[in-house]
Order: sequence, then structure tokens, then C-alpha cells
Amino acid sequence: MLKTIYTRVVKAHPVFRRTIILVLQTILAALSYYIAYLLRFDFNIPPLYITVFERTLPILLGIRLITFFYRHLYSSLWRYTTLRDLVTIIKVNLFGSMVFGAVLVFIYGRTFAGVPRSVFAIDFIVVTAALILMRIMVKRIHQRFLAEAPRHGAALVRVAIIDAGPQGIALAREILENPLLNYKLVGFLDDDIIKRRSAILGLPVLGPVSALAKAIARTNIDEVLVVKPDTTTDEITAIREVCARHNARAKFLPTTKSLIDNLPLTSQMHISELEGSRGRAFIDRESDTPFHIDYRRQVVLVTGAAGSIGSELCRQIVQQAPRRLVALDQNESGLYNVGQALRELNPDSRVDLVVGDITNRTKMQAVFRQFQPDYVYHTAAYKHVPLMEDEPIEAVTNNVVGTYNLITAAEAAGCGCFVFISSDKAVNPASVMGMTKFVAERLVTGLELPGGKSLSVRFGNVLESNGSVLPLFRRQVERGGPVTVTHPEVTRYFMSISEAVYLIQIAAGIGAGGEVFLLKMGKPIKILELARKVITAAGLLPGQDIEIVFTGLRPGERLHEPLYWEGENINQTVHPNINVMTQTPPDVAEIKRWIQRMEELCRTMDKPAVAAELARFTNSFAGT
Repeated sequence: MLKTIYTRVVKAHPVFRRTIILVLQTILAALSYYIAYLLRFDFNIPPLYITVFERTLPILLGIRLITFFYRHLYSSLWRYTTLRDLVTIIKVNLFGSMVFGAVLVFIYGRTFAGVPRSVFAIDFIVVTAALILMRIMVKRIHQRFLAEAPRHGAALVRVAIIDAGPQGIALAREILENPLLNYKLVGFLDDDIIKRRSAILGLPVLGPVSALAKAIARTNIDEVLVVKPDTTTDEITAIREVCARHNARAKFLPTTKSLIDNLPLTSQMHISELEGSRGRAFIDRESDTPFHIDYRRQVVLVTGAAGSIGSELCRQIVQQAPRRLVALDQNESGLYNVGQALRELNPDSRVDLVVGDITNRTKMQAVFRQFQPDYVYHTAAYKHVPLMEDEPIEAVTNNVVGTYNLITAAEAAGCGCFVFISSDKAVNPASVMGMTKFVAERLVTGLELPGGKSLSVRFGNVLESNGSVLPLFRRQVERGGPVTVTHPEVTRYFMSISEAVYLIQIAAGIGAGGEVFLLKMGKPIKILELARKVITAAGLLPGQDIEIVFTGLRPGERLHEPLYWEGENINQTVHPNINVMTQTPPDVAEIKRWIQRMEELCRTMDKPAVAAELARFTNSFAGT
């Protein structure tokens, strides 16, 4: 019955709800004043003071009503009561009691109309305590009623927060005050010795971060929320590995900047549970030491350095102190930002920023002559499938001709290793973008660098990359929806940018030349499920708070993107997370002649002719 009454009041019209709150607070004020007399006279009020009480009560209630109106105590939502609200109540009641005394002096003189001076103090204490306790009680009732009905009947997710600092406490409050998140907070983990064996917000500090495994096992934690802004890459890796071993998920709030965004903290957490659902173990980087490349005496060139993959490559490489890192991109602003970040990561490392377009053959030849790179990681490409369907000339010019410019410049400069970043769109390509990636892949893997090697690395989508669905979904949720999904059955392979870049370098280290390496992506993920996770991570309900709209597959898109053709010769490499595909070497001379013809065709600006010739040439290599 109490729940029914509470629910009706909460859902009532705002004017009606505020009237109820005002009446209730007025009744509490009157009762508090009467209780003050009872306490002053040991529950036996003399008749004289009954008269004093009745004569002064209307004055007190009038003052209380005015002060309640002035500070909007009648309109605040009690279920969101904070310490600031409690301080406001104290200030309002103290001010009201002082005004009450001043009015009595003004009307009745220093006799205060016969009101005992101790009644003023007792009344202030009682009315303040009554208003505070009422708010706390309503807040607890609200939390309990909502917590009894998790979304979609799902069980509450048991979570622990790493870092019991201001950020962790802010997140804890958000979880405690929003039961719709379906979270049950069991405690904190923090390395601060002072916080050991203490309680914060009524929840225990379970120990240091190093005790995470024991805490998960002891308290049955389902998720670990890491809100430490300056968590290092090694710490993130260690936390993920511990969670993976104990079937728990990990979410991260990576930067201090995220803490001042307008989104709730819970909606800013990295959706790392996607990585936990991909059907394979996390990489043990310590066991990979024999495969690591020693960059200390090497010059490394990264194209597309301002992009998602390129910038992460630069970050990981610069921390290994290469002799020289050359970051190349036509995006001048993005390249500048990457350069600033790299110099902060390793101030002693030499980083050269080169603004240039890979389609400018003369510029690329000059860059390779100047820097003489030992390793080249070619990530620069046009990647958006629907856009490239409308711009086949740009796709061919950038993805094919640009790659040709780089690989020939590397050949002339005596480059030791050229690594081309391919895509799962290159498998049995159905789009212009996929076809350009396929042709470039065949060119690179078929070319033999004098004294060096060239190879390709093929993988699917990466989380958090520029243009990926995850940032798009988050932006759509921020705007209040709808979240757009092309098809209810569409799936994609996903892995983290950090992990993809790490494996790219391992492939470069173990490759002999001419291979196409395939990164193991685990199981494909339904984009619809990803959209639902982004919505629920923001504490909202898919289909209710945020609508999901199906827009239909766009030109060039497929329901599923395989990582290799059926019948391709796929073998395991020495690394458990990398496969290799061996192919019949293509006729590189034929590819080069075709590229030269395509350059001439592109200059005619005949888009249909370029698209048709690209499809014909791709199909001839694919044997279709």
C-alpha cells in the first residue's frame, strides 16, 4: 500500500505534488513547534503556555512558509537529496527561527510573547531533523521500490569501483541513486593505505587493486568499474586479464577530461565487455617478448598518423624509443595534435611530423629519400564504404595509387619492412572500398623489396576508431536518440585499437614477406546488441527512453563481413592470435600496368567507368 501511495504521488502533476510537499512540511513545522513545548516542560505543558503556543503558532507557520518558498524547499525532488540539500535545510530553518524571534520582539517586546527562549533552540533542532529525516526516508523508499524491479527482469549486476577518490565516489553516488542501471555496488578497491578497512558511503574498501582477484572471488563481482583517470596501459591490461580469468567485465573511464563532460559517468565507461564476449583470451604480452621489434636503432614511418590506427601505432612505437619516428598525414590539425601527445609520452624521442598526401608521388619519393625508413606502417586510406561507393575515383586514387606510390618509394629507398593495413572488406569484396583494399593487398604482398619484406595485416572493426559505430551510438544517445542500426541481423568483428596495433607489430616481426596475416577477432558481434549496450550503459531503456531505428543496409554494405574466403589456405603462425594466409603470387607487373591505366582513367572523371574497371580487375584476380 505504501508503495502504491508513493508511486501515485511521484507520478502526480507537479503542482499537486508540490502542494502535498508544502502541506506536509507545514504540518511538520507545526508538530515540531508543539514537540518543542513538550520537551521544554517534560511533556506537561502548563495552560498558560498552551495559550502562548496557540497565539504564536500562526506567526511561526507564516514565516516557515515564506522561507520554504524562498529557497524552493517545496519543489525539490526528495529522492535526489544530497548533502547540499541538507545544508540548505539547516540554513533555512535557522534563518526562520531568527526571523520568528525578531517578529515576536517587534510585536510583543522583549518578552517574546511569553515564549521560553529554550523553545526557539529546541524547535529549530526538531524541525530541521524532521525535514532531513523525511527526505532521507523518501530517498530510501524510492531506491528500494525501483531496485525491486530490475530492467527486463534481469538480475542486478554486482560491481566494484577501482579508486575511492572523488571520481569513484561520484560514480558510486550515481549508481546508488539510479537503480535503473541494474547495478548493485559491493565496494571499492584503492591503493591508499589510509582507506584500507574503511567504509565509504556505507560500502567497504575491499583492499588494494592488487587484491582484485580475491575481491571478485569473495564478493561475486560481475563488473569492475575503473575511474582512476591516470590509469596506465599496463594497469589496464592487468585489470582486464584478471577480470577475464574470473569471468568478470571491465569498464574504464580513461581521462580526467571525461569527468567534466555533461554525460553521466556510467555512460562514459568504455564498453570493454565487448572484448570479453569475443570468444578468445586476452593477450599475454609478457610471453610475446621474442616477437617484439627492437626500434631503438630504426627509423619508423607511419602513414595516416592522425587516424585511429596510425596514431595508436605512433604512441606504442614512440614509447619504445625509436631512433626516429616519422608521422605522415594530410590532416594538418590532427597531425599537430598527435605530435603534441607523442612528445608528452616520450620527450627524448625524435618525432618528425610530415604533412603530405600519399597520392603525391613526387612528395612521397622525397620523404623516403630524406628519412630512409627501416619500417613503414601504411594505415592511410579512405575507409567509409557508403562514401566510397559515390566516390570511386577518390577511392582508387587514394587506396590503390597512394599505396603504389608508397611501396615503389619504399622499394627505391631500400626499406626493410613495409606493412599494409588491410580490411575484412577485402574478402570477396562487394564494395568499392573493399575492392581497392583487395587490389592494394595483392600489390603489397606480391612485391619483393630488395633486402626487405612487404606484407599485409587484415582485420575487422576496432572499437573507438574514427567513424566506427560505437562513438556514433554514444552521440545519438547524448542527443536523446534515436539510435540508428542498418539491419537487425548485421554483425561485425571487433577488437580494441590497442590490441590490433600491438598484433600488427607482432605480425611485422614474424613475417618473412609476401604474407597476408589475419588477426583472430573471436566471434562476430551483433550491431543491434552493441546499440542496446550503449543505451543501457547510459542508464536508459532501449525502445523506451531511446528508440532504435533500422535504416537499411547502405550501398556496398553486407550483413556479415568474413575474414577470409572459403578455400583460402589459412594456417596458424607462431603467435596464438595471428593466422597467416598464403596465396599464389600475383603478377605484380600486371598490377602496376593496370594502376597506370587507372590513373589515366581517373583523370577523365568518369565515375561509372572507374567503378566498372575496378570491379572487372578485382573479379579477374578473385577468379570470378
